[in-house]
Amino acid sequence: MEETMFLGYSKKQNSPSPSYGKSETEANEKWDGALPQELIEEILLRLPVKSLVRFRCVSKTWLSLISNSQFGKSHFQRASPHTQRLLYISPSEVQSLDVNASFHDDSASVKLNFPFGWPSNAVEIMGSCNGFLCLEVGITGYFLWNPSTNVYKRLPDPRFPSLESEYVFLYGFGYDTSTDDYLVVLVGYDTAAPIVKTHVGFYSLKTNSWEEIQEPSYKYMNSGYDTRAGVLLNGAIHWFAYRADGHTVIVAFDLSEKKLREVPVHDGIDGYEPYSYDLGVIEGCLSLTYMNNEAEIWLMKEYNVKSSWNKFMSSDFDEEFTYLFYSVCFTKGGELLAVIEGNKLVKCNHEGMLLERRALSKDLHECKAIVYAESLLPLTGDYVNDSINEDKKD
Repeated sequence: MEETMFLGYSKKQNSPSPSYGKSETEANEKWDGALPQELIEEILLRLPVKSLVRFRCVSKTWLSLISNSQFGKSHFQRASPHTQRLLYISPSEVQSLDVNASFHDDSASVKLNFPFGWPSNAVEIMGSCNGFLCLEVGITGYFLWNPSTNVYKRLPDPRFPSLESEYVFLYGFGYDTSTDDYLVVLVGYDTAAPIVKTHVGFYSLKTNSWEEIQEPSYKYMNSGYDTRAGVLLNGAIHWFAYRADGHTVIVAFDLSEKKLREVPVHDGIDGYEPYSYDLGVIEGCLSLTYMNNEAEIWLMKEYNVKSSWNKFMSSDFDEEFTYLFYSVCFTKGGELLAVIEGNKLVKCNHEGMLLERRALSKDLHECKAIVYAESLLPLTGDYVNDSINEDKKD
């Protein structure tokens, strides 16, 4: 009988599934190899996601092990810090870039198999969490997608009478640690109503359903039609918005308590348009990028404490760099990555000096970009598509 040799492991054809969910005795009896199964699993848990994704094609046994939900969770918990990549979507392609690589390293960027069709300019990136992206794909609907494994799930359509006819101006995606659940959040209001009343709805992956929050005291709106994706930090999704009294505020949706609250902003912000600012997370702190004659980045050193806002850095770029400037992440070397003008990526040091720049799109169209962590975490339930697992069933 033909055998496959890999990592010192001899696997006969039609070998059984790995030990997750089986007793140790049963697993050892069915695993015919030079190395104990536990050692094989320990070795695999130490490997990067990129390698494990390739190893899924070795055999049905390896596919079953690496695709197992408990293996994915164990790998994600042990892989710290997680490998960060920048995903950017242009009208013609979807690319993933190693944020720690040089811009001159062509191998650092790979083209992804985008499973949602084209044109990709109809896609909105709603958020990133634990390796999953939440996308709104034109009129098709909402999806959760793991770009590392290319597994995705279509979400049921939201059925909120109050939101169906309203302008959804804020959206976000996050993980609730208290319930081990992923949530998609929509915030909207009726632009024609004489009195501002904000409505909030959220989707729960655990229940695979949407729920509306009835809270008449919410009175937030946005300027124009600038839909914003939220920033996830400390168990809450954060956005800039207008309060009904005209003040600029940071509003946060607490994923555990399922309600909106305000986070204090420093005094220099109030009175400016929300589109002049960008929220992010830098070094574990809520960050604020202010775009004027230069790009200033402020950090809230102590969460939810107004007096802890401090200027972190300001750019020393040409005037063009302050147009649509938003920070992306920091590299392992301490350089800041930022997107400018919607289609260029720049790298600068803590003093704001430009180190590198590159175009994100060959055709110079505006790109949508977000940082995600590589992971093997699975998606379960109805309407999950996994092309690799489907192929292996044959």
